[in-house]
Amino acid sequence: MSKIVKIPLKIVAILLGLLLILLAVVNTSWFKNYAADKATSWLTKELGVDVSIGEISLEYFDEISATKLYIADQQHDTMIYVENLHVDYDLFSFTNTLIKLDNIDIEDAKVFLGIPKDESQINLQFLIDYFSPKKKTTRPSAAQVINLSKVSLKNTEFRYFNKNFGQTTDRAFDENDLHFKKISGHLHDFKIINDSLNFVLEDLSGLEKSGLNIQNLSANTIISPSTMRFESLVLQTSNSYIKDFLQFKYSSYADFSEFITDVQIEANFDESKVHTSDLALFSNTLKEYPEVLFANGKVTGTIDNLRSEKLEISMSNHTHFNGKIKITGLPNTAKTYLDINAKILTSTAREIAKLAKLDPVPQEFLALGDIRYMGTFRGYFTDFAVKGEIHTSVGDVATDITYKQLGTNNAAYAGILTSPDLDLGKLISNKTIGTTSFDLQLAGSGLDAQSLNSSISGQIGHISYADYDYKNIVLDGKVALGLYEGDFKIQDPNFNLDFNGSLDISSEIPEIKVRTNVFALNLKTLGLDSQDNILKFNGLVNLTGSELDNITGSIDLDSFTMEKGDSIYRLKDVKLTSEKNANYRQYSLKSDLAVVDLKGNFLLSEVDTLIEHIKHIIYPSQFAKPMLPIKSKNIAAVISIDTFQNIFKEFIPSAYFESLFLDIEYDHTAGKIESTGGLTNFKYDIVSTPFIDLKISNGGDFTPINFGISTGGLLQNDSILFDQLDANGFIDDGIVNFETTSKRDSILDILLAGKLTYIRDSISVYLDNSKVKIYDKDWTLKRTNFPNIVSHHGIVEFRYFDFRNENEILFVDASIGEKADKINVILTDFKLDNLTPFVAGFDLKIAGITNGYIDVSDRQGFPIIESDLIIEDLQLDDDTLGTLTLQSINKDNLLAVAIDGSISGGLLNDMKILGSIDFKNIQSPLNLKLATEKSSIKPFEKYLKGLASNINGLSTTNISITGLLNKPNLRGKMQIDNLDFKVDYLQTNYKGDVTLDIDFNTFKITQATLTDRTNQKGKVSGSINHSNFTDFRFNVNIDELSNFEIMNTSREDNELFYGTAFVDGNMLISGPMDDILLQINAKSRKGTEIYIPLDNASTSGKLSYVEFVNLKLDNNQLNKTFKSTAGVRMDFNFEITNDANITLIFDELLGDKIEAAGHGNLRMEINTYGDFNMYGGLTIDRGSYLFTALDLITKYFTVKQGGTLFWDGNPYNAKIDLEAIKREYPVPKALVSGIVQDEEELANYSTAIPVDCYLKLTGLLFNPEVAFDLDFPSQSSHSATANNTLNTVIERVKLDQEELDRQVFALLVLGTFIPPSFSAGSTNNVVTAGARQQVEKGAANTGINSLSDFASSQLNNWLGQLDTRLQVGVDYQNSYESEAELILSLKRNFLNDRLELAYSVDAAAQGSKPYDVSIKYNINEEGNIKIRGFQKQANDPTLGNVNNVTTTGVGLSFRYQFDRFRLRKKKVKPEEDTKLP
Repeated sequence: MSKIVKIPLKIVAILLGLLLILLAVVNTSWFKNYAADKATSWLTKELGVDVSIGEISLEYFDEISATKLYIADQQHDTMIYVENLHVDYDLFSFTNTLIKLDNIDIEDAKVFLGIPKDESQINLQFLIDYFSPKKKTTRPSAAQVINLSKVSLKNTEFRYFNKNFGQTTDRAFDENDLHFKKISGHLHDFKIINDSLNFVLEDLSGLEKSGLNIQNLSANTIISPSTMRFESLVLQTSNSYIKDFLQFKYSSYADFSEFITDVQIEANFDESKVHTSDLALFSNTLKEYPEVLFANGKVTGTIDNLRSEKLEISMSNHTHFNGKIKITGLPNTAKTYLDINAKILTSTAREIAKLAKLDPVPQEFLALGDIRYMGTFRGYFTDFAVKGEIHTSVGDVATDITYKQLGTNNAAYAGILTSPDLDLGKLISNKTIGTTSFDLQLAGSGLDAQSLNSSISGQIGHISYADYDYKNIVLDGKVALGLYEGDFKIQDPNFNLDFNGSLDISSEIPEIKVRTNVFALNLKTLGLDSQDNILKFNGLVNLTGSELDNITGSIDLDSFTMEKGDSIYRLKDVKLTSEKNANYRQYSLKSDLAVVDLKGNFLLSEVDTLIEHIKHIIYPSQFAKPMLPIKSKNIAAVISIDTFQNIFKEFIPSAYFESLFLDIEYDHTAGKIESTGGLTNFKYDIVSTPFIDLKISNGGDFTPINFGISTGGLLQNDSILFDQLDANGFIDDGIVNFETTSKRDSILDILLAGKLTYIRDSISVYLDNSKVKIYDKDWTLKRTNFPNIVSHHGIVEFRYFDFRNENEILFVDASIGEKADKINVILTDFKLDNLTPFVAGFDLKIAGITNGYIDVSDRQGFPIIESDLIIEDLQLDDDTLGTLTLQSINKDNLLAVAIDGSISGGLLNDMKILGSIDFKNIQSPLNLKLATEKSSIKPFEKYLKGLASNINGLSTTNISITGLLNKPNLRGKMQIDNLDFKVDYLQTNYKGDVTLDIDFNTFKITQATLTDRTNQKGKVSGSINHSNFTDFRFNVNIDELSNFEIMNTSREDNELFYGTAFVDGNMLISGPMDDILLQINAKSRKGTEIYIPLDNASTSGKLSYVEFVNLKLDNNQLNKTFKSTAGVRMDFNFEITNDANITLIFDELLGDKIEAAGHGNLRMEINTYGDFNMYGGLTIDRGSYLFTALDLITKYFTVKQGGTLFWDGNPYNAKIDLEAIKREYPVPKALVSGIVQDEEELANYSTAIPVDCYLKLTGLLFNPEVAFDLDFPSQSSHSATANNTLNTVIERVKLDQEELDRQVFALLVLGTFIPPSFSAGSTNNVVTAGARQQVEKGAANTGINSLSDFASSQLNNWLGQLDTRLQVGVDYQNSYESEAELILSLKRNFLNDRLELAYSVDAAAQGSKPYDVSIKYNINEEGNIKIRGFQKQANDPTLGNVNNVTTTGVGLSFRYQFDRFRLRKKKVKPEEDTKLP
């Protein structure tokens, strides 16, 4: 039996023995005192410590009591003290192995157990040793049992101490200094079996000095030397309730001295409740968290090594934990290691903020809402790794992060953060931001700007901003020692950019350096524009500064491009600089758009205050002088724009100016303002002016501000409205005194003078001393004491405008604004032509005398028109329409008017409109009838301008008008008689009668016939549709055409093709007004003449093909333009028969052209941009070609049948393949001279022979390959020998292409052969007499080695010594008919060779001598723009035998050589002029 059991057994046995012996005297006082003294003495001696007993009482044989039982420890300190001890027992139940007690009552006891200072054993050890057996025995002894039925404790005090440990500071509960007071309770079935205790605790309570208040401790308890077990445990404190099971395991009771490390704990928790105030007794860190924890699960291990495989912890209603947990190192939190595997951890942001003591709680954190975490936490509180998934109300985040505290203010961290869909906008309370996804890597250290040394990299899959989802963002940045460096890339279709840069905040003045490349930045996605607006640029930012006033550096942008709609705007460079020198500052913006400079002694942060000072100077009574002192002294702003950029139209779409300049200077010290500015070629909408100049200045504080505005006049649609338009005046205390002058020749002279005031958001204009003169008639504005113009709360009123001139009166009273629009006009004998100068830009003239009134007002959002007007002899342009009478009377219903209008006399005679407009009828307020009787349609011609002209006809109509005011519905009939008009595009005139059915948005042609100028007819059908009188669309067919004229154009109308066309077929006119398609399917008839010009001015007078230079043109860019009527396309499918003549013009001036008749099919297309395409081909059946060369000769060739022309799109890419023949009759003597030496034999070759000259054209029509050939049909006029010789020479010539070309040119130019290059005479310059005679007669060698060339050369050499600018020429020619020509020419240059005079004459001519006089002048120094005039007299073979025809002409030529060209006449699209290439 262990010592702890034997001690009480021996004490009890001795006490019982004494009780039996002294039973007789126990009730005496003497005995009680005696017994107590004897027991005290004996125990003191035996135990060696102080022992005392106050009194011992023995009642009968089953009860014993003792008072004031005291036992000291060996340090003479109280160890055990019992005030009252009562034992109830059964003496006869005692045996050697059993001591059985019924009840033990202990009251007011004190038990102080512990380890004294510098001792290792408990103070009870001596008592344990005393009762321990002195000898060991191997014989097993019987179990010693003490059975206590019930033990009651009342007001007991228990203390355990270990004075070798100091007092704890991190918690109130000290396991080495336990001190329980007021211990009360019961122990049932208390058994001590050898060294083990087994009992039932019931309602044990007590208060520990730390504050732990045990209100109820109940358990089935077993205590042994190795185990302390509490089953069916119930532990209740003031705030906690724990139940189920608790067990401690140890090797001996001494392990309790090292309870944290040596005592194994096993605890089961079943619906247990633990308040953190109780846990706070064991750790001060929990004091700040007054919470209740609910636990289920099993915990094992020592305090410094606890674990749980399954633990459920709940807190409040929202925080729950379920998972595994392992904690080592307690209670030292600095060394506590946590290994937590959360199967699930749920809470709310508000709960976590409460636990974290966040005050105030960031709204961004509260936005997390419900939080659910699954993952692990491993590490110390200052060195841990977290890996898991966090699910919140704003999205999910996955983490894999490590963290390590480095000192008190530093830490290292690294890891990964990912999220598939996080609502970032909701998280940070920003509605413009939406969801995002990311995969980021973080690594670094530092918790503040000074110690931060971190990097972040990764991808942001998407992020929503302003209703747009940006995708593919890449980050890579680093922060170290206050320096941030990194890259940022985003590859989104609407937000594509990257930048690399740094931000240095390590010094007192931060510095930023960033380079960026923006590949696509759509302002629409940023919410900065309503339509796609894409910016592209490269940028460099280099700034230094900590605040607005000390920032210096530059921002450079280059390759700036803005793409908006179909428009592209480009800027080369944009540079923003900030410079600072002492008190002087300058901010500059330089770009292609503008140059802006802000400079002076000022602070940028004080600019707003400076503006308030300027407002005070302008209007001191309205704007108070700022009282806040400022450091700024002066400031100057200069803005200059040298060229209007198309990008400006995005901000001022209706305005244009060529250049702008503005200089504003403000001296704050003197309160002085000076400003100058100006615009050149300013245009707004339909008005414009060559320039606007502005000057503003004052003399200092509170002095009036003078201003002057001058312009170059005012134009309206490029027509002069005013020659002069100026204004000047001064501003004094906010009152603008002004005078404006507007003049236009003797037509207009307007002087308006007055003042403008601004009081309490109201602007008033008073006009005084105003004069108006129109057509030398003086108009006066009646003076009034009230303002003429008032603007207040968004409403502008025009009051008391009463203009008078003799009997003419114009009175106007009006207002403009929301629900306040109205105008009232009263006219008396007012001539409408007074208004003509004010509509000069509309190409409109109006006239007529007007009397009456017109009143237009807004009633409930409807325009109510009341009028009683008569306009006598109303005239529009040059058309007198008649006398207009219009009455509009308001009915009883204020929203209805009755209308009665008519025009009598003039072109629109008998036009009437009757009915009413009733806005109460929401569906159809209009109820009108329009009727005409033989009214002219001439006044409507201008509305078909560009489509038709010279329109005449008489209209009879009966039309009802219903529907809405802005969407009227017309229904009725229209008869147009004696219609006569010209189709501008085709230049054809037609007549006819037309009947139309009008049905809402359709004008249907029910019956119509057109007649051309040859009285051929065509049947017309179809309709014209519109959408509320806009977007007119034609669908008109002209059928049953027979020999009908469909074209009658000249070269002035269309320089690509023109002529007359009479056809069988049909025509379709379709499409909208701005894109009308003329679709013609036709077969040519007699009288059709089609001309296709292929010439240009620079080739006039030259050989048509030989002088062409192949410039390697891109044939697709050779489309030329024509004089197209805007908005008209043509699709001409033309079947050409022999009835049609086709002429290809190479040089119109010289008549160099091919005229042919043939057959084939051509398709010609022309679009609204002027692009002309041709498809198809022609086969020549017959034709002729007038060949011209060097302004000297003209030869008619006959075009052989079977030649072809083929087009496959571009008209100048046409393929040509034809031959032309010219027969000449030369004498062949020169051809054989040098070969035949004998003069007599040579005489056999003096007879002319027929020779066919072939001209072959192949390849591209615009740049063909030219080849020549000769054919000799017959030489029968010569002898056989001569024929053989001649044939031999001819074959030799044809084998040498160069020689063949020489002979062809000789025949065409001289009319005879020349000696071939291979002949002896040609080689040795020896010519027989006969050959010489032939040369003299034919001048065959004049183009090669002629005497005339020699003479010209010698004369020029002689004269050149006298005048280098003088040239003389001699040219002698002769044909086989011995008709000689001697051309003498003279040419001289003047004015630095820019002016050339030339003269030539045929000196050998009989009678009147042909001549040629010309003058040329180079307009520019380059010489590519020339003007030329000429007159010549010569024979014209095209006129038969008519001689000495005089021809005079003048021309302007432009010559430009290039590798590529494309000439296109494009239709001007609405915003096309805003494009840049």
